[in-house]
Amino acid sequence: MNIAIITNEAKDIDRRVSRSAALLLRDAGANVLEIANTEAIPSGIDFAITFGGDGTLLHAARQTAYSQTPILGVNVGTLGYLAELEPGEISMLTQLLDGNYHIEKRMLLSLKLIRDGQTILEDICLNDAVVTHGDIMRVIPLTLYCDGMEVKFFRGDGIIASTPTGSTAYSLSAGGPIVDPKSDSILLTPLSAHALYAKSFVFSDQRTVDIQVGELENRSAYLSSDGFDAHRLHTGDIVRLSRSEHSVSLVKLKNEGFFSLLYRKL
Repeated sequence: MNIAIITNEAKDIDRRVSRSAALLLRDAGANVLEIANTEAIPSGIDFAITFGGDGTLLHAARQTAYSQTPILGVNVGTLGYLAELEPGEISMLTQLLDGNYHIEKRMLLSLKLIRDGQTILEDICLNDAVVTHGDIMRVIPLTLYCDGMEVKFFRGDGIIASTPTGSTAYSLSAGGPIVDPKSDSILLTPLSAHALYAKSFVFSDQRTVDIQVGELENRSAYLSSDGFDAHRLHTGDIVRLSRSEHSVSLVKLKNEGFFSLLYRKL
């Protein structure tokens, strides 16, 4: 069995936890490849294990989604909401070799940035895609569409489009709903909207959702996916969101339910 261990060395100092896990897995008979968080995950991997915070797992999940490699997180950060294990539980990793685990499939969002009718960026996200203003605190005009029909125009700090998995991340902090991560839906939560009515919207995963940027004038706006790679937006840009054909396979070694985890972590 080939296992990739991906370590965020800013979190796991001197790879203290990940190296202990690597030794444990090698002793159990696994072929272990240790790589840094910034490196690509090679092909032929049976499991990927991340050591860091949620950002480390999100970064690796963007790679494993295409290969459908199951991924598991060990929390060496702060909250670690997406992580399955804490450092003191790494002995449970040998369950991977025994087949004592199950897989949860999590939907991804596919996003396209369309400018003047041309797609200039394509990406996927496990948590969320965020359109937000720049450093200067000026509201930006945005129009939300669903399957080509206008849903809402508003001015505000931006908008968060999230998966059910991401409902307990930035979306929750912005007042969005808590959604069972096993469900299939697309959540849109306005950020500090200057409007009397600008609540969250929950769309079917069969819908296509567009966020169109209005006249920015001397304002600035940016798009980011799972907190990575901010792209500057222009007036008239469209951020198109739909369910991705890919998914992330999260490895579960425990029987802890979603709401039990929610209570414990938050």
